[in-house]
This record gives sequence, structure tokens and C-alpha cells, in this order.
Amino acid sequence: MGSSAAQTTAHTLLNLPADIITNILLHADTPKQLLHAIQSHRVFYNVWKNDPFMLRKVVENRIGHDLLPYAAALLESKSLRPGIEHDAVRSLLARLDANVRSRGGCNFRDYRQSDYADMLRTHSTVEILREEVAAEALVAFVREFRLGHPQRASKQENFRIRRALYRFQLMCDLFYVPVKSGTPLYKREITRLFFYRYSPWVNEQMLCVYSYLERKVSEAFDHVAAHNVEWAEMPLSWSGNWCAEDICQIQWNLSRGLDFLVALFRAKTYDERNSMLPMYPPDGVDSDERNPFNVLSYQLTVPFEKFIKLYPEKYLSLDILDPDIDVDLATLSEEDLRVVDDETGPMEPSIADFEQRGFLEKLSQPADGSQDSPLSTPFRLWCRAHAEKDLMDMDVRSIRHNGHVNLLACGYVFWDCDLPQPHDQTSAWDTAMTDRMKALAGAAYMFPRLETTWERENILRSEKQRSSICLAGGSGYWPKPEPGKDYDFSRVRGLSEEEKQRLVERFRMEEAKGIGHVWGGLDTSYGSRA
Repeated sequence: MGSSAAQTTAHTLLNLPADIITNILLHADTPKQLLHAIQSHRVFYNVWKNDPFMLRKVVENRIGHDLLPYAAALLESKSLRPGIEHDAVRSLLARLDANVRSRGGCNFRDYRQSDYADMLRTHSTVEILREEVAAEALVAFVREFRLGHPQRASKQENFRIRRALYRFQLMCDLFYVPVKSGTPLYKREITRLFFYRYSPWVNEQMLCVYSYLERKVSEAFDHVAAHNVEWAEMPLSWSGNWCAEDICQIQWNLSRGLDFLVALFRAKTYDERNSMLPMYPPDGVDSDERNPFNVLSYQLTVPFEKFIKLYPEKYLSLDILDPDIDVDLATLSEEDLRVVDDETGPMEPSIADFEQRGFLEKLSQPADGSQDSPLSTPFRLWCRAHAEKDLMDMDVRSIRHNGHVNLLACGYVFWDCDLPQPHDQTSAWDTAMTDRMKALAGAAYMFPRLETTWERENILRSEKQRSSICLAGGSGYWPKPEPGKDYDFSRVRGLSEEEKQRLVERFRMEEAKGIGHVWGGLDTSYGSRA
């Protein structure tokens, strides 16, 4: 029966028109799927063999016209040495901007088959992350904003997420430069050539993607850092209110590429994650071999530090704008840039003040696309989120630390909603959104890090016990301490039974003296560790 079904299928394929066979091949998601189809039947192979541009057509169909400039730029970025070839980086960004503005796609003239295959593989990775970001953020957005929205993201919303993922990886490829490999473009050039080509609400779409990726890396890092015996003796911070943006290990892993991030997010067990997260990056990443995470030299290269350029000091300062960038506020007088309060006198204008005068529309860029114009939901929600802020003094670090992180977790600038048209309804809608955002900003973070789920004493207890095990020559996994229960050495390697017994006696003595006890003049109380 199986043979009969196969013969029927083969006969059906032989009778299909060539354009339908071509269309089947065009919908392959990955090079592997395309190869499988070609090898499955000679009708697919013949179409493939007779059309030298088939793989190019698959790429165009799969990635889509609007995303092709980003896919092409990302492919080119992998062959550059951004720490040395600064002119090549500038040229790449100029071509990307021109292709996006002209909606002209990209030039495939010099592409090889392997280039098309790489683009398909990268896009497949983007699709995996796009689906995960959309599924999680949309649920949070609907719940917190209480706005009607379909259960699934629209084509337009998915485009925003895909574009943000491509831009994030492009940012890492072009501006993350290990110290021994040179230096990235000067920070003002990064602002002008990469961030200012887009409006701030489109740039915050990339910040939403970054926040998701950072949180997922943090989950894996915290899991390993809380249980790895060897890590207890190193200045690796998973507790003590350290922010992920300040932990170099998390930042370095964020820069390792979207393929790595997908693999890391799929790893769920301690052993899987531990095998993927080295204590330090490979030799040669940093200039100080004794301390591979020398903060003074390293912090300038990590992904989060690049986002600082999103809102640089004096955001609208004309001396850092190119003449061809459509954010020309030179016609505004000093009076335009000031607000006079009846009681306090002249004061810096807020974003709400700029919005009321129609100035914020000048921040819209051609590269944004019509879906992110000043008529879009992302623009309106961005204005509401920052209404009381001073545009001249905004910066990424402060907005992430002032409750804005929950808005980013909702992906609030990804989504479209039905906007009210009459002015009176618009005012009511704006007020309601502002109130909800303030409530969200004042709420606890939706996705707290692991250390918030541990008792303070258990964090210290774990660090002290793992440190003692490491100093005794042990390695491996140490479970979360549970006072009153037996100590579990089942996943600890390198210790004899006698050494384990001595450690048990020490742990019991520490419990008797109090977990904050200082041994041998070394203060290991909570909060004293880096």
C-alpha cells in the first residue's frame, strides 16, 4: 500500500505544471528543506537544474523585499574587519540606508550560491526568534494595556520584529570589536550612521528585542552561576542587584550571534547551559590576559553600550547630524525650544510639549517605512511612554531603570491598535495610555532574575559552600542549599569521601556559628562579594 501511494504521488508530480513545481521550491524555509525537495523527485531536480537563479528566487520569496537590504548588509558584515576597515563599515551602512529608502531591495550581482544559502540560514534563525518574541511580548501587551488585538501578530508587526533582530545582529557585527582587533567607529558616527537613520520609536523596537535576548541569556547565566562550583570563587555576579547590562559575561554572550542565542535558549538543563557558557571568553578577546573582562577596556564594546548612542547627550544637537538626515530643527528658535510655566518661568520642554507643537513628526525618517509614520500606533505609544521626559536629556540607561523595562518586555512599539480619530477621544485615549504606562512603570519587573527567588541567606550559604568545595579541589554542580537536609554531593567531582565529610563538618559549624560568620579574617558576608 505504501508503494502504491508513492507511485500515485510521483505520477501526480509528473503531471503538475512547471510553475507549480517552481512555486513549491520557492516556499522552502531552509537550504536543508530545499535540498530535500530537490533530491526527493526528478521533477524538482529538473526545475532546479534548468533555472540558475532558483536559489536567488527562494531567497527573495522567503525573506521578502523589505527585509532584503538588511539580510544583504548582515551577510556583508560577516566578511568585514570592523575594527580596522572603518571606510568599509561606513560604505555598508550608506548602501543599507540607500536600499531601504529607495525600497530597491539589494543587488545580487556578485552573490554566490553559498551566499544565498547563508542568507536563508540566517533568516530561519531570525524567524525562530521572531516567533518567540512575538508570542511572549504580545500576551504581555494585551494583558497590561487592555487594548483589543488579535491573538497572533500581523504581517506588519512581524516585519518590525524581524527588522529589529536583523539590526541588532548588524549592530553587534559592526560595532562589537574585541580590543585586540582594533576599535569600532567613533561613537558619534555610530549615532549618525546607524541610529539617526531611524526615528526613536523604531530604534526602541530594537531595544525591545535586545531586552528579550538579554533576559534569556541572563536566565541561562544565572542558572549556571548559582550552581557552578568553580564560579563561586570568581567575581561573577548573579546576585546583589547587579543589572544584566553591567555583567560582562552576559553582554559578551549576547554578542555571539543569533544562531548561538537560539541554541542557548533551547538548552534547558544545567549541563547543557554550562557547556555553552564559558567562564571567560576565548584567549585574545581582551587586552588584559590576566583579567579577560577588564571593565575599562571591555565595556566600550559590549552590546548594551552601543545602545547608549541611541539617545546621546543633547539628542537634537545639530553638530552631530548629517545634512541629509531629515531631522532638521535648525529653523527652531531658542523660544521654540523652551516652555514658559506661569509659576516657575522658562523650563526645558518635555516630549509632550514637542508633540503638541508637532515637532516630534520631524523625527520620522524615510527608513522607518509607512507602517511606523507619525500616524502609527508605535509613534503614539512612544510619545505617551516618554511624555514627561526631556528629549534633550533622555538616555537608554535611565529609561530602562525607571520602570520602562516593563514596557520593553511588552514590546510596546511593535503592535498596532485601532486609534481614535476625534480629538476628544484622542485626548481620553492618550490619558488612559499614560496612566497605564505609569502603573506599569511602578510595578515589579515582569521577569525577575533568579536571585530574587532565593532567600538572602541561601545565596550566601551557596556561595560559601561552593567556594569551600572548589578550594578543596572539587568541581561540578552544587544544588540550592536547604537547611536541615543532607548535603548532596552526587554531582560534585574530584573529592574523596574523607574530603566530603570534612566539608560537611565545616558546613555544619558555619550553620551553628551563623551563616554570616567570618572565617580567618576573610569577610564573606552577603554583599561583600563582587
